[in-house]
Parts: sequence; C-alpha cells; structure tokens
Amino acid sequence: MTIPSPEPLPVPFDRLVIRLSRQSFYDDTSVFQATVKETPFPIQGGAFRMNTERVLDDFRRSFNNRVKLSQMFYTPAAEESPEAEHTRQVLAALGEDLFSLLPEAFREGWPRLLQQVFEWGHGLRLVVEVEAGNQADQLLSLPWELLYVKETKSYPARSARLLVVRRLLGAGRRSPLQMRSPYNVIHVIAHDPTGPQRYSIDEQLQDVERETIPRAVLPGAYTLVERPGSVEALQQRLTRHPFHVVHFLGHGELFGPSHDGAYTRPYLRFNRAPGQPEWVSGDQLQVLLSHAPSVQLLVLNACHGGSAAVSNLALELLNSGLPYVVAFQSDISQDAARSFVRAFYTELQQGRAIDYAVAAGRAAIATDMPVAADWCLPVFYTNTGLPEPPALTGLSERIFHWFGTARGQQQILAANLWLGVLSVAVGLLLLLSGTAPTRPDVFALARQLAWLVLIPPLAALAAYRWAGLAKPAGWPGAMRTALWVRMWAAATIGLGLLVTYAWLLVLLMASTGFWALLSPLARAMLLIPLGVLGGLVSYAQAMGFGRAFITNSHVEWQGFQWDEFFLVAGGYLMLACPLLIEGLVLNLVAPPTSIVLLVVGILLLFLQFVLRQEWADPAY
Repeated sequence: MTIPSPEPLPVPFDRLVIRLSRQSFYDDTSVFQATVKETPFPIQGGAFRMNTERVLDDFRRSFNNRVKLSQMFYTPAAEESPEAEHTRQVLAALGEDLFSLLPEAFREGWPRLLQQVFEWGHGLRLVVEVEAGNQADQLLSLPWELLYVKETKSYPARSARLLVVRRLLGAGRRSPLQMRSPYNVIHVIAHDPTGPQRYSIDEQLQDVERETIPRAVLPGAYTLVERPGSVEALQQRLTRHPFHVVHFLGHGELFGPSHDGAYTRPYLRFNRAPGQPEWVSGDQLQVLLSHAPSVQLLVLNACHGGSAAVSNLALELLNSGLPYVVAFQSDISQDAARSFVRAFYTELQQGRAIDYAVAAGRAAIATDMPVAADWCLPVFYTNTGLPEPPALTGLSERIFHWFGTARGQQQILAANLWLGVLSVAVGLLLLLSGTAPTRPDVFALARQLAWLVLIPPLAALAAYRWAGLAKPAGWPGAMRTALWVRMWAAATIGLGLLVTYAWLLVLLMASTGFWALLSPLARAMLLIPLGVLGGLVSYAQAMGFGRAFITNSHVEWQGFQWDEFFLVAGGYLMLACPLLIEGLVLNLVAPPTSIVLLVVGILLLFLQFVLRQEWADPAY
C-alpha cells in the first residue's frame, strides 16, 4: 500500500481567531473579553458577562436533553414529523442562546463575515482560543458548533465549510509535532459482552472501525487491543512501538457531583476482564500516555470526552501536553459514530488536516441522519497554540527529525545503494572499454565553493540566537561557549557529509560525460542548490545538537574545554575531504578513473552494509 500525497482542501480556508480571556482586573469574575486576533473580514470583539459554572451546567443539561430527544425520535423517515420539527426549534433556540452570550459587536458582524467568506468561494476556520490557567478555558467546552444564524436559519458548522478549532494556549508539549502521514495507530475496543446492556457496543460499529481505520495507515502500522480492552493491555502495547494515534471505542460517563448535584467529571470505561470495568479519569489517562511521548492524537469515540462540563477530559489531556484530541460532547448514537469514523479516517488517509477531517465527519452525520442532532457532537481540541517556530526553523526540525526516522533511514540506505551500484557499474564499463575520461577540476570547484566554510558558524549562530534554544538563566560563559562550539562542530560535520556525497555525484557525472556537456555557468548554477541545502542541513544539525546539549546540562555539567575545537577541526577536515583526496592521493598515485569509481562504489556498498546492520539493531 502506498501513502497518497496530501490532497489540497476542496476550498481555501480563511482564519478567524477569537481569543477569550477573563478580565482579571474586575472584582466580578464573570466578565470576559473576546479579542479578534485574526480575521479575513472586519469584525469586532468586546467584553461580555457570563457565569461560567451556571452556564456550563445549563448548557450541558439542555444540550444533552435535546440530543437525546432527537435520537429518541430519529428514524430515516422522521424528517417531517412533529418531533423532528420540535427538535429543530429547541436546537435553534440553544444556538441562539449561545450566540447571545457573545459581544454585541461580534454578533452583528458574524453573519456579514460568513456571507463575504462564502461569496469568495472560501471556507472559514474558526479558532476559539484561551490561555491555560485563565478561567476562560472552561468556555472551550461550550458547543460552538451550534452557533446559529437566525437570518438564514442555518448552522454554518453543519457543513465542512466551517471548521471549529478549540485551542489551548500555553500548555507545554510533551514532544515535537509529528502528525504527518503515515500514522501508527493503536485501536482500543473496550467492549464487554457480559456487562450491562447500556455499555454494549454495536457489533456493526466495531466492524466498521476494524475495517476503516487500518485503511488509513500502512500495513503493520495498525494495532488492535480488544478482548479485553484493558488499561494494562494498552500500556503494554504503547511501550513496544511508537504510536501516533490512539483511537478509543468505548463508553464514557460523567461522575462526581458538582455544587448543585450535577455530574461533572468524565471517565472512560475500559475492561479489565469480562464483567470487570475499569473507569479511567483524565488524570489517570495523562499518566498512561506520559509513557508514550510519540502519541500525538487521541480519538475518543466515547460519550462526554469533550462535554460541556466544568471538568473536561479533552482539556485535561491538552494540559498534560497531548497536542490533539478529537472527542464527542454528549451521548452519540452508534449510527452517527459509524458515519463519523468513515468520513474522518477517509480524510486523514488523504493527508488532510485533522480539523477538516472532523468537519467532514460532522457533515457526514448531517447527511446520513438529517433529523438527528448528532452532527454537532464531534469536536476538535488542540494545544498547538504555542508560538510556532519560523518557517526556516520548522523546516530544519523536519530535516533533523527525518535523519532519525525509519523512513529517513530507508531513503538514506536506498540512495547510498544506488550511488554505490552506479559507481561500480560505471567503473567496470570504463575498465572494460579502456576509456579514460577526464576527472573534474576539484581545485577550481574548491575556489568556487570557498564560501561554504562560512555556512557552519553562521548556521550555529542563527540556531543559537533564533531557534528557540532557551539558555537557562545563570549559565556561566564557559557553558555558553561550549554550547556554541558544539553546535558549530555539528553544523560543520553535517555540511561535510553533504559535500562529500556531492563530490561523488560530480565524479560520476564526469565519468559518464555529463559534466563536460555543462557550460561553466550551468556548473556554477548547480552549486547554488548545494549551498542552500548545505545551509539547511547545517542549521538542522546545529539546532538538534544544541537542544540535546541543553537537555543534558540538566543532568551533568557541560563545561567548555579547548579540545572542543578539535570537533570543529574534524568537521572542516570532512568538508575538505574531496580536496584532500584529489590533491594528496589521486594526483600523486594517478589511478585510472575506472579504479577510482570501483573503489568508491565498493566503499559505499560496505557503508551500506554497516548502516543496515546498525539501524536494524533493536538497541539503536
């Protein structure tokens, strides 16, 4: 199975970012501020008043009752029934009530903004964000998908043209973001056939998930945990393999009475054994997932994972450092869950963003079950609101991460193998034919590439200043010097490896006659991409090793010693390796080019064998 390249979204999406915050300088804790941080069309925020606990309790009870009412009377032919009309009316009233909580200026501008964006042929990504620790974080639990436009009698979030993102700012991440296809998915089905009927899981829904989710990943990247779907079984699997997505199919409940007796604490129901449930809170789940830092996304196909309650399981997980959570706000029917899972993983398989996949799942429910209110239940939470690194830093992070991934190692081995095989093949052909092509003038190339020696210190300096390498306060000058010198050495070694392989490619091109066909200008233009790529690799290496140095400094003293500069000298020696080989070896011994290529090819194939053995070692 091949992973398809990411598909572009059907329409371009503009961003409307609303930041909610409590006005802490007021004695009244019910005063909040909605600030428009980014908008495609003029719209104003403002202050508003809300008693969060009362509103959340009211919305939870009203919302759950309306959803259950729609599910109770739902049949495929019930769209025109009196019960269906009553459900529409009460949901519209709930959407209007939610809308009325927002500042008046925002309410006036919202319909015009939507109309303008949709007339442009675009979609809208609505980001509702709050800062961790601010009492406004509870407002993320409100069902923002229900925002109702009274003039057009419509819910914009009912279609995939409006994406709703709940973002928590300031929560520390457990690991770098890695949500890029292909994904490793662990699928937990917590079905208890001997338990109460209310906790049973429809067999058809289980089959749909078992069939749909593996299609979104490569063969071997899907793991199923069931019979039992226990915490212990999940933990054992998480420690054996780096998973990116945990998908939980089971039940959720709200326990723990609030001030007025309402149940407000969400729990997930795992199964230790038939008839032996395990109720797991957000705190417990945080500890469980803390042992698996590779997990990026948790999909909770369970009720109340993102419920409008004072305590919210999704928010608890975001605060623990999990970047993405997809959950449901209330009890969801199993028919709706089937529609959502199919659409959600179909979009993920195509490489599309998680928020769009969630919106597509909502739209699928609305299409398959037009009367039911289940379409508004899937919600998307993220804590990726920390300042994102600049584009250069983000690209360099991906390059550094690529070197350590299994996919990157496979591509390095493949490139090394092809280069070795081609060198041996061309060397044999030249030897048998007696042809003696002219080797490239390495000294002329060295004069043209002399500016490359400036790349490592500049890359190290850029990473030291701008890559987010926070040097702890109070560091002595010796440790700061040691950090910079090691980053300089890493940048030089990374560039040296790249230049060595570039020299081998030029030697191969010259041996086959392609290099002679290029004009001096064309040869010079080929050196420009080498410099750009060399700068990126140097920056990535400096940044990666710099972060490792800072991490290790918390464990042991990392003082500066003058022999650190031997690492820098070694890097420059590697950078000058082609020049040294050409000037001190080949020019003195003057072997035929065919012999040079044969030796190079054999060395590359030997390196291929060593790297394959080393990377195949489980301890690596």
